[in-house]
Formats: sequence, structure tokens, C-alpha cells
Amino acid sequence: MKLVTVEIVSKLKTAREMKEINVLLSLEASQANETDKLLKFAENVRDLASVKGSEEYVS
Repeated sequence: MKLVTVEIVSKLKTAREMKEINVLLSLEASQANETDKLLKFAENVRDLASVKGSEEYVS
């Protein structure tokens, strides 16, 4: 009986660890998505600034 209990506890511990890993991976993916959004925003700002700068240069 003790061996079965140890095996069940081991499986539960592994399942909990896998759940924690999945949460961390999900968080990492979310942060990567936010980073991509920030990079795209920064690129848009840079592009707008270069257009604005060239308009001022022409006029």
C-alpha cells in the first residue's frame, strides 16, 4: 500500500509541476506578445517621426 501511495504522490507532484510549467510558458508567451506589440509601436513612431522630419525638411 505504501508503494502505491508514493507512486500517486509522485504523479500528483509531477502533474502540479507540469501545471506550473504551463503557467510559466503561458506567461512568457504573453510577455513576448506584449514585447512584439511594443516593438511594432516603436517602429510606427519611428516611421511617423521620419515622415514628419522629411516634411519639415522639404518645406
